[in-house]
Amino acid sequence: MAHKGFNISSIRTKLLILQFIVTATALIVVFAVMLVFQYQSALTDIENDLNAQAEILKSNLSAAVAFEDKKTADEILSSLRLVPSINRAEVYLYNGSRFSHYAKEANPHAPDIRIPYTGLHRMNRRYELILEQKPLAILYIEINLNKLNARLGLFALVVLMAGLLAMLAARLIAARLNLLITEPLSSLTTFVSRVSAEQNYGLRTNMARRDEFGTLAKGIDGMLLSLYNHGKRLEDELSQRKLAEEQLDKLAYYDTVTHLPNRHFFNEQLTLMLEHAAQRQQSCYLMFIDLDNFKSVNDTLGHLAGDSLLREAGSRILQTLVPGSILCRIGGDEFAIILRDQPLSAIDATASAIIALFSEKFVINAHEVFVGASIGISNFPADADHVSGLLRNADTAMYWAKADGKNTFRYYSRELEDSAHQQEKLMSMLQKALPGHELELYYQPIMALETRKIVGFEALLRWHQPELGNIRPDVFIPLAEASGLIMQIGEWVLETACLQAKAWQERYASGLIMNVNFSGRQFHHPNIVQNIVNMVNKVGLDARLLNIELTESVLMDQSSVMIEKMHMLRQAGLDIAIDDFGTGYSSMSYLRQFPINTIKIDRSFIKGLPDDPEGSAIAQAILALAKTLKLSAVAEGVETQAQAEFLRANGCEKIQGYLFSPPVTADDAERLICQQLGRDMT
Repeated sequence: MAHKGFNISSIRTKLLILQFIVTATALIVVFAVMLVFQYQSALTDIENDLNAQAEILKSNLSAAVAFEDKKTADEILSSLRLVPSINRAEVYLYNGSRFSHYAKEANPHAPDIRIPYTGLHRMNRRYELILEQKPLAILYIEINLNKLNARLGLFALVVLMAGLLAMLAARLIAARLNLLITEPLSSLTTFVSRVSAEQNYGLRTNMARRDEFGTLAKGIDGMLLSLYNHGKRLEDELSQRKLAEEQLDKLAYYDTVTHLPNRHFFNEQLTLMLEHAAQRQQSCYLMFIDLDNFKSVNDTLGHLAGDSLLREAGSRILQTLVPGSILCRIGGDEFAIILRDQPLSAIDATASAIIALFSEKFVINAHEVFVGASIGISNFPADADHVSGLLRNADTAMYWAKADGKNTFRYYSRELEDSAHQQEKLMSMLQKALPGHELELYYQPIMALETRKIVGFEALLRWHQPELGNIRPDVFIPLAEASGLIMQIGEWVLETACLQAKAWQERYASGLIMNVNFSGRQFHHPNIVQNIVNMVNKVGLDARLLNIELTESVLMDQSSVMIEKMHMLRQAGLDIAIDDFGTGYSSMSYLRQFPINTIKIDRSFIKGLPDDPEGSAIAQAILALAKTLKLSAVAEGVETQAQAEFLRANGCEKIQGYLFSPPVTADDAERLICQQLGRDMT
């Protein structure tokens, strides 16, 4: 029926119908070509971008998988949040276990990413992670096609609207197109073919007509403009992706706080350095640097101040390095330096320069901060011929430096490590000493020179180890301080000494003073004063009979808190003595600031008396100082009558040493008291 109606229609109608059919056909062809081309082009660009992104991830993830560093792998995958089109990414080992993953949105019902899929809304791709030609794992990435579908929909709508307008215009001026339609249509067809062949969306029709062909030409130009703008947007996205790649590379290899190379970079460079040195039969050194007291600065001034301190520390270290050295921040307050083959003197000079720079104050947010640097050094191949051994040995040497008082450097040696193992064994034994009743207090008498009578005792700790026998205090006391056991042991010493002093006071009413030593770690405890006072009250000892002995190193902390502790002890009725006076940083300043009663002259100044001129001069100077400041003086280590006479002649009030008695047990000490009083032991 349609064919019959067409046959009986007028020419004008037929022309209109034919023109409508031709116009519609041309528009459909153009629309289809552009839509297919747009889809294929966009899909190709997405796949190319995905492949480029995957290549970046592969190089970074391969190292993380090789080192089994899941945290770094997660951080690398989490950087994909900068790419909106990526839904999720997962790394699977060849054994089927998932090593790392990232998901833009949690979806427990998401399909298995390992199943290949390409659809209208999403697709996934698979990439092998290979390091040194060795397959490590498989990276799966799923992206969404929402942006592509939306763009194609808008594109189709624009083209459809343009086509409808063109057909409407064609219908209105159809009568005038009989002769004019062929040439402009051919021109447009040729133009579209050229655009399709050259894929040059910057071309324009340049058809200045006011008929439907002009409208069609404008529509084509509009579509080309859209395609051109789309290309520009793709270029911008590529630039952004390139920037993201650079940022990912920086995150993978550089520390965000100090901007120094990070642990990942350090591990790679150390491996390469060892390979290079082994091939050329050269040596190289590894330095581990740990900032002393960094935690206290971080806790006191805050993390931002801590970050500033780390940056300044890294800057100072860089000043000491020779060309070819590599400085990395490997975590927390730890740095590492890889040094190429150099003379040992050059390594010493570098470590000494770092120590010297760290001895100077840091100014952080208008606060003066003092931190030291403990450095451990290991050598390739002398100390280890592989990466893990070199790292372990440098770390061990660094902890030796800390144990030696911090702010110094130590080289690794097998002999020192064997000694360290012995220290660990002693530490384990020391932990069992107190509950195993292996500790005992000995008491050394303190004698008044004028009367030759006992006026007090110094409580001295002894350790009787069942397996090793008697262990010297200078061996186990540092271990107790390093492990923190000194607090528990110190409390036991204080209680035992106070109970003994109380017992002698009740039995003999002798008023004998009991001297108890306190280490720096004990005295820096915030509750130490209250603990001492509580113990005196608990035992019921007259506070005037307890004398607290502190070393000069403890008194070097001239803070208001330390001064307040001393005054609180004095207000509680206790006396304070400086032990081993003259061996530390003797200073008039702390003698005047602290409420001290007694100074105890170290045995090293007594040993050569009276024949040693230098020792005699020092002893006389200390005794004169004590007299000027109205302090009591006690000489330690007195072994001869000549020493005692010299000290008495120079105004020394009390002595302590083997001339009168060595340290003895509580029973023997009580016998000495009874002999002095002319009484039998009760």
